[in-house]
Amino acid sequence: MRWHRRIGLLVIGMSLVFAVSGIALNHQALWDPYYIESERYEVAEDLTTSMGEDELDSYLKKRYGIEEDITSYLWDSSHTVTISYPTGISFVVNLKEKSILEKITRKRPIIYNTIHLHLNGLKGLWAYFSDTFAIGLIFLSISGVYLVLGRFSRIDLAILTIGLLLPILFFLSF
Repeated sequence: MRWHRRIGLLVIGMSLVFAVSGIALNHQALWDPYYIESERYEVAEDLTTSMGEDELDSYLKKRYGIEEDITSYLWDSSHTVTISYPTGISFVVNLKEKSILEKITRKRPIIYNTIHLHLNGLKGLWAYFSDTFAIGLIFLSISGVYLVLGRFSRIDLAILTIGLLLPILFFLSF
């Protein structure tokens, strides 16, 4: 019983990482679990239709205090260009309408990292860590059944059977 409790305490943190990231991954249709995105639109009267990439880069760096070099630029039309920087900031500049749409993309704190771990993004040692977690869960499952073996009712057996059959039924139905 002592080992069951100790291993249980050990896998609590691991369970939380997999549970939180699993919920986030399961609901990607509702939200982006990886990134937080924000947008800000403003009019810039000093833009001219004759500005090229270099002039726009200098203009945006001065206006927004950007120090990095351009990651990419893409002309959507003769008067609309998207300019991106490595910090996750991009600008959609419309020279004809004299407007700038600033888009900021940031990694979602904590959840981004837990998803990365959940999907085994680190490979190597994390795979062994995950295997240890899985073995700990197997141990807890089996030892937990033996700990209460003398106090097992028909309802307990039914719940155990349902718990074993649910994943199989989901697998067979999809």
